[in-house]
Amino acid sequence: MTTTLATHGMTRLRTIVFAIAAGLAVGNLYWAQPLIEEIARSLDVSSAAAASLVTVTQIGYALGIFLIVPLGDVLNRKRMIPLILGLSAIALLGAAVAPTFSLLLAALGGVGLTTVSRSYWSHWPVNWQHPNSAGVCSAPSPPEPSSVCSCPALSAVP
Repeated sequence: MTTTLATHGMTRLRTIVFAIAAGLAVGNLYWAQPLIEEIARSLDVSSAAAASLVTVTQIGYALGIFLIVPLGDVLNRKRMIPLILGLSAIALLGAAVAPTFSLLLAALGGVGLTTVSRSYWSHWPVNWQHPNSAGVCSAPSPPEPSSVCSCPALSAVP
């Protein structure tokens, strides 16, 4: 007997995994912000220059929305997701080991560009929900600060 994700619905574990994955993906846009002063000191640049890292990451994200997300309409999304996530991992690794401010700036631009992967996979849980709970476990996409999730799968989570 073959089972699919659609027949099992959104389980508590899947809900938690998707929530964490979405948070981490969006977090990529902001990880540098609380570290601006430390980055400025360690790379011997001004705080203003270091603050541009967050701006470049956001610009990369905007470019990804305009250039990469529309490709999902014409290319196979299931093949694009691992590619984009792999490129994101490379960009994050590049940021982690960047010896100069210029390389860090380029790497964080790449991180922003590849953070759009969330746009491809974040809607899968909707297809996995049981028909009786459709729309119950949903939240607005970032950057909206407030969301309400009354998902039964998370009702037992403390």
